[in-house]
Amino acid sequence: MVLHARVREQEDNLWQLLYMLKGRVQPSQRIHLHCFMGDRETVDLWVMEFPNVCFGYTSLIASCSEAAKEALLALDLSRLLLETYAPFFKAKGAKLGSPLHLGTMANAMARYRSESWQEILQLACSNGKRLYAPPHSRAWRCLFSSWVRGGERIMVVQRLS
Repeated sequence: MVLHARVREQEDNLWQLLYMLKGRVQPSQRIHLHCFMGDRETVDLWVMEFPNVCFGYTSLIASCSEAAKEALLALDLSRLLLETYAPFFKAKGAKLGSPLHLGTMANAMARYRSESWQEILQLACSNGKRLYAPPHSRAWRCLFSSWVRGGERIMVVQRLS
């Protein structure tokens, strides 16, 4: 389940959404909080209610609140997803946003964390596989491939039926 609540008062909206989902959605549901910019308390509440939640971060982390940056610092990396949100958000110097900019996104995350961009990219890839391609499901088999071009790691994700 992908949930998008990217607005100024995101914490309030995410808390309302959490309240609405409790009792209607199984706690074991895999959830991707898309374009997440919430604080640490919001992360903790979601993790407590839905243990299989992951948090998607975009390049907006550079301009978000200090509370959101603190949440990213405290986030268990097994819950981190990277999002380019292409074509809407573009990498610095790029004309258009593209999934090819995941390496740039990983580098942006590395500025806030102690891990390298390569480690963050690998962890986010593993998290995406776990979230979207569970081993028991034949409906969602994904092909993850990556290569390095011009010093930037490029990752391509394709859905296979």
